[in-house]
Amino acid sequence: MKLFDKFKKKKEQKESKQKFFKKRSQPLFIVTSFGENHPKLKRALKITALGVIPLGAIIIGTIFGIQSANKENQVEYDSIVNLKDETIVRRVYLLSEDEDTIPLSVHLDKMNSIHEEILETFNLLKVNSIVTNDHLKGLIPSDTRIVSLTLEDGLLSLNLSKEFLNYEAPKDKLLTSITYTMLQFDDVDQVTIEVDNEIFSEKMDQNQGINLVSSYGLSSTLGKELMTYYYEKTIGETSYYVPVSIYVDQQEKENLTFYKGLSYRHSASSGYRSINLYKMLAKSQVPMDTMTFAIDESALIEENLVNHDLYNLLLLSMDIMKKDEEVSFTLEGKTLAVEGIQDEENYEVSSIVYNEVQI
Repeated sequence: MKLFDKFKKKKEQKESKQKFFKKRSQPLFIVTSFGENHPKLKRALKITALGVIPLGAIIIGTIFGIQSANKENQVEYDSIVNLKDETIVRRVYLLSEDEDTIPLSVHLDKMNSIHEEILETFNLLKVNSIVTNDHLKGLIPSDTRIVSLTLEDGLLSLNLSKEFLNYEAPKDKLLTSITYTMLQFDDVDQVTIEVDNEIFSEKMDQNQGINLVSSYGLSSTLGKELMTYYYEKTIGETSYYVPVSIYVDQQEKENLTFYKGLSYRHSASSGYRSINLYKMLAKSQVPMDTMTFAIDESALIEENLVNHDLYNLLLLSMDIMKKDEEVSFTLEGKTLAVEGIQDEENYEVSSIVYNEVQI
């Protein structure tokens, strides 16, 4: 059988499978650090890890336009199709041993509907989930079932089986795990949970915050805005990016409010470390109606071209806060382009991979 026919047959066999959930191999945790790895290098490493094609397939690869720019790293045609057309990156939020909610990036097979994708991500939140390890655990009892779910006008309603009530994790952490996992879907703005058709929790969204630094009374939050930033934290022997919500004094413009929150200093006991990429932002910012930030020259990859990693980091904050705003940069009043970004309006945050876990 010709090599191309093998690829074609393999693809047809995949398309014939109808199971939602598949047996997967033992997880391997990998942290992608924006500050330490160039984006192009990360992409090359990711592709290389999928497998090098035999020397004889290089000719076929050339014919189909898939020959790598690096001729020493040839990849299978079918592998490229999988990454581009058949998989999607989703985040699942688990609980660390010191009760931080940690998002993990997981590559999942694309499903026919959002309902099927919700079912699969929900199962990855269970205590027996294959993405858990010695330091990160799922919160949903393993025998919990989704009895039914509806999604209408941005409200996702999950009706769960009674086994859900046997949860052992703190209730607020349980709800945060489910809420933020579901909010990543574009059509989901709020989440309601029922157990055997009885309300368990109503209309949860990003306004509740994640890993909130402290409790606030109503009076102490007046004149403040809830902002979420990413920090680094070592859990076990692995470094993770951790989203942390902070109430920040409102400034003249929202871009200034966001920038002010970056000056917050966490206690040493929290384990949160500021990400060095933030240092690329200028110490003086101009009030803007958009999320536009002045940068230092250290943020430039080359003349008039901003570091792609800094852009990704700020975009992650906008995404987890559900702020439908573009991030842009200026230097000496001039608006700059971002390295490798051709169309910022259509750039998908789901393509940003961090805290990656292989399943």
